Amino acid sequence: MPPSFSHVLNLTEDEMTRSDRAEWIALMQDCGVPEGLRDGLARYLVDRIMPGGFLQAVLCADLCATARRGDPWSLRGLPGLVAFLEHYAPAGSWGSRDAVIEWSGQPGRLEV
Repeated sequence: MPPSFSHVLNLTEDEMTRSDRAEWIALMQDCGVPEGLRDGLARYLVDRIMPGGFLQAVLCADLCATARRGDPWSLRGLPGLVAFLEHYAPAGSWGSRDAVIEWSGQPGRLEV
């Protein structure tokens, strides 16, 4: 991991800012997250804006919904997306429906 990103990994949820967006996206790129998913995932992590259905399913750890909602391109990038979440995303931001609802504060926007 590049040393310039080390401060991002130690932030609490309240300390993340928009200035960290470029660093999150660079980490996503390093992990192999498909380019078309990076902005939505960064908006979710930094601004807590609910992403689209495929990312919601991944964040909720719903395998069946992930398979149903993913196009072939997104599904090919799934290993990189999971690697990013496991190694870099704040623990409270993903892993279950409850975690996603709590992180985003948008229960009505959850599609899965």
